Amino acid sequence: MKHKYKPIREIHRKLKKSLSRGTLSKWIQDLILWGIVEEDYIKDNKKEKLLKITEDGIFTLKFINAARKRN
Repeated sequence: MKHKYKPIREIHRKLKKSLSRGTLSKWIQDLILWGIVEEDYIKDNKKEKLLKITEDGIFTLKFINAARKRN
């Protein structure tokens, strides 16, 4: 055999990965439910939303960064 065998699943891992809108929307909704992010609407714009990190979100981010530094 001239070529090394590669299973199909390994070939697909190299493809460009991207988030779908549905996945990102679900993650954002979870963050809102957990109180990490707040959602606000932009005045006179029905399509765009403004997402802001809350005080709990800032604490969570600091906690995650501290845990990464220890490992």
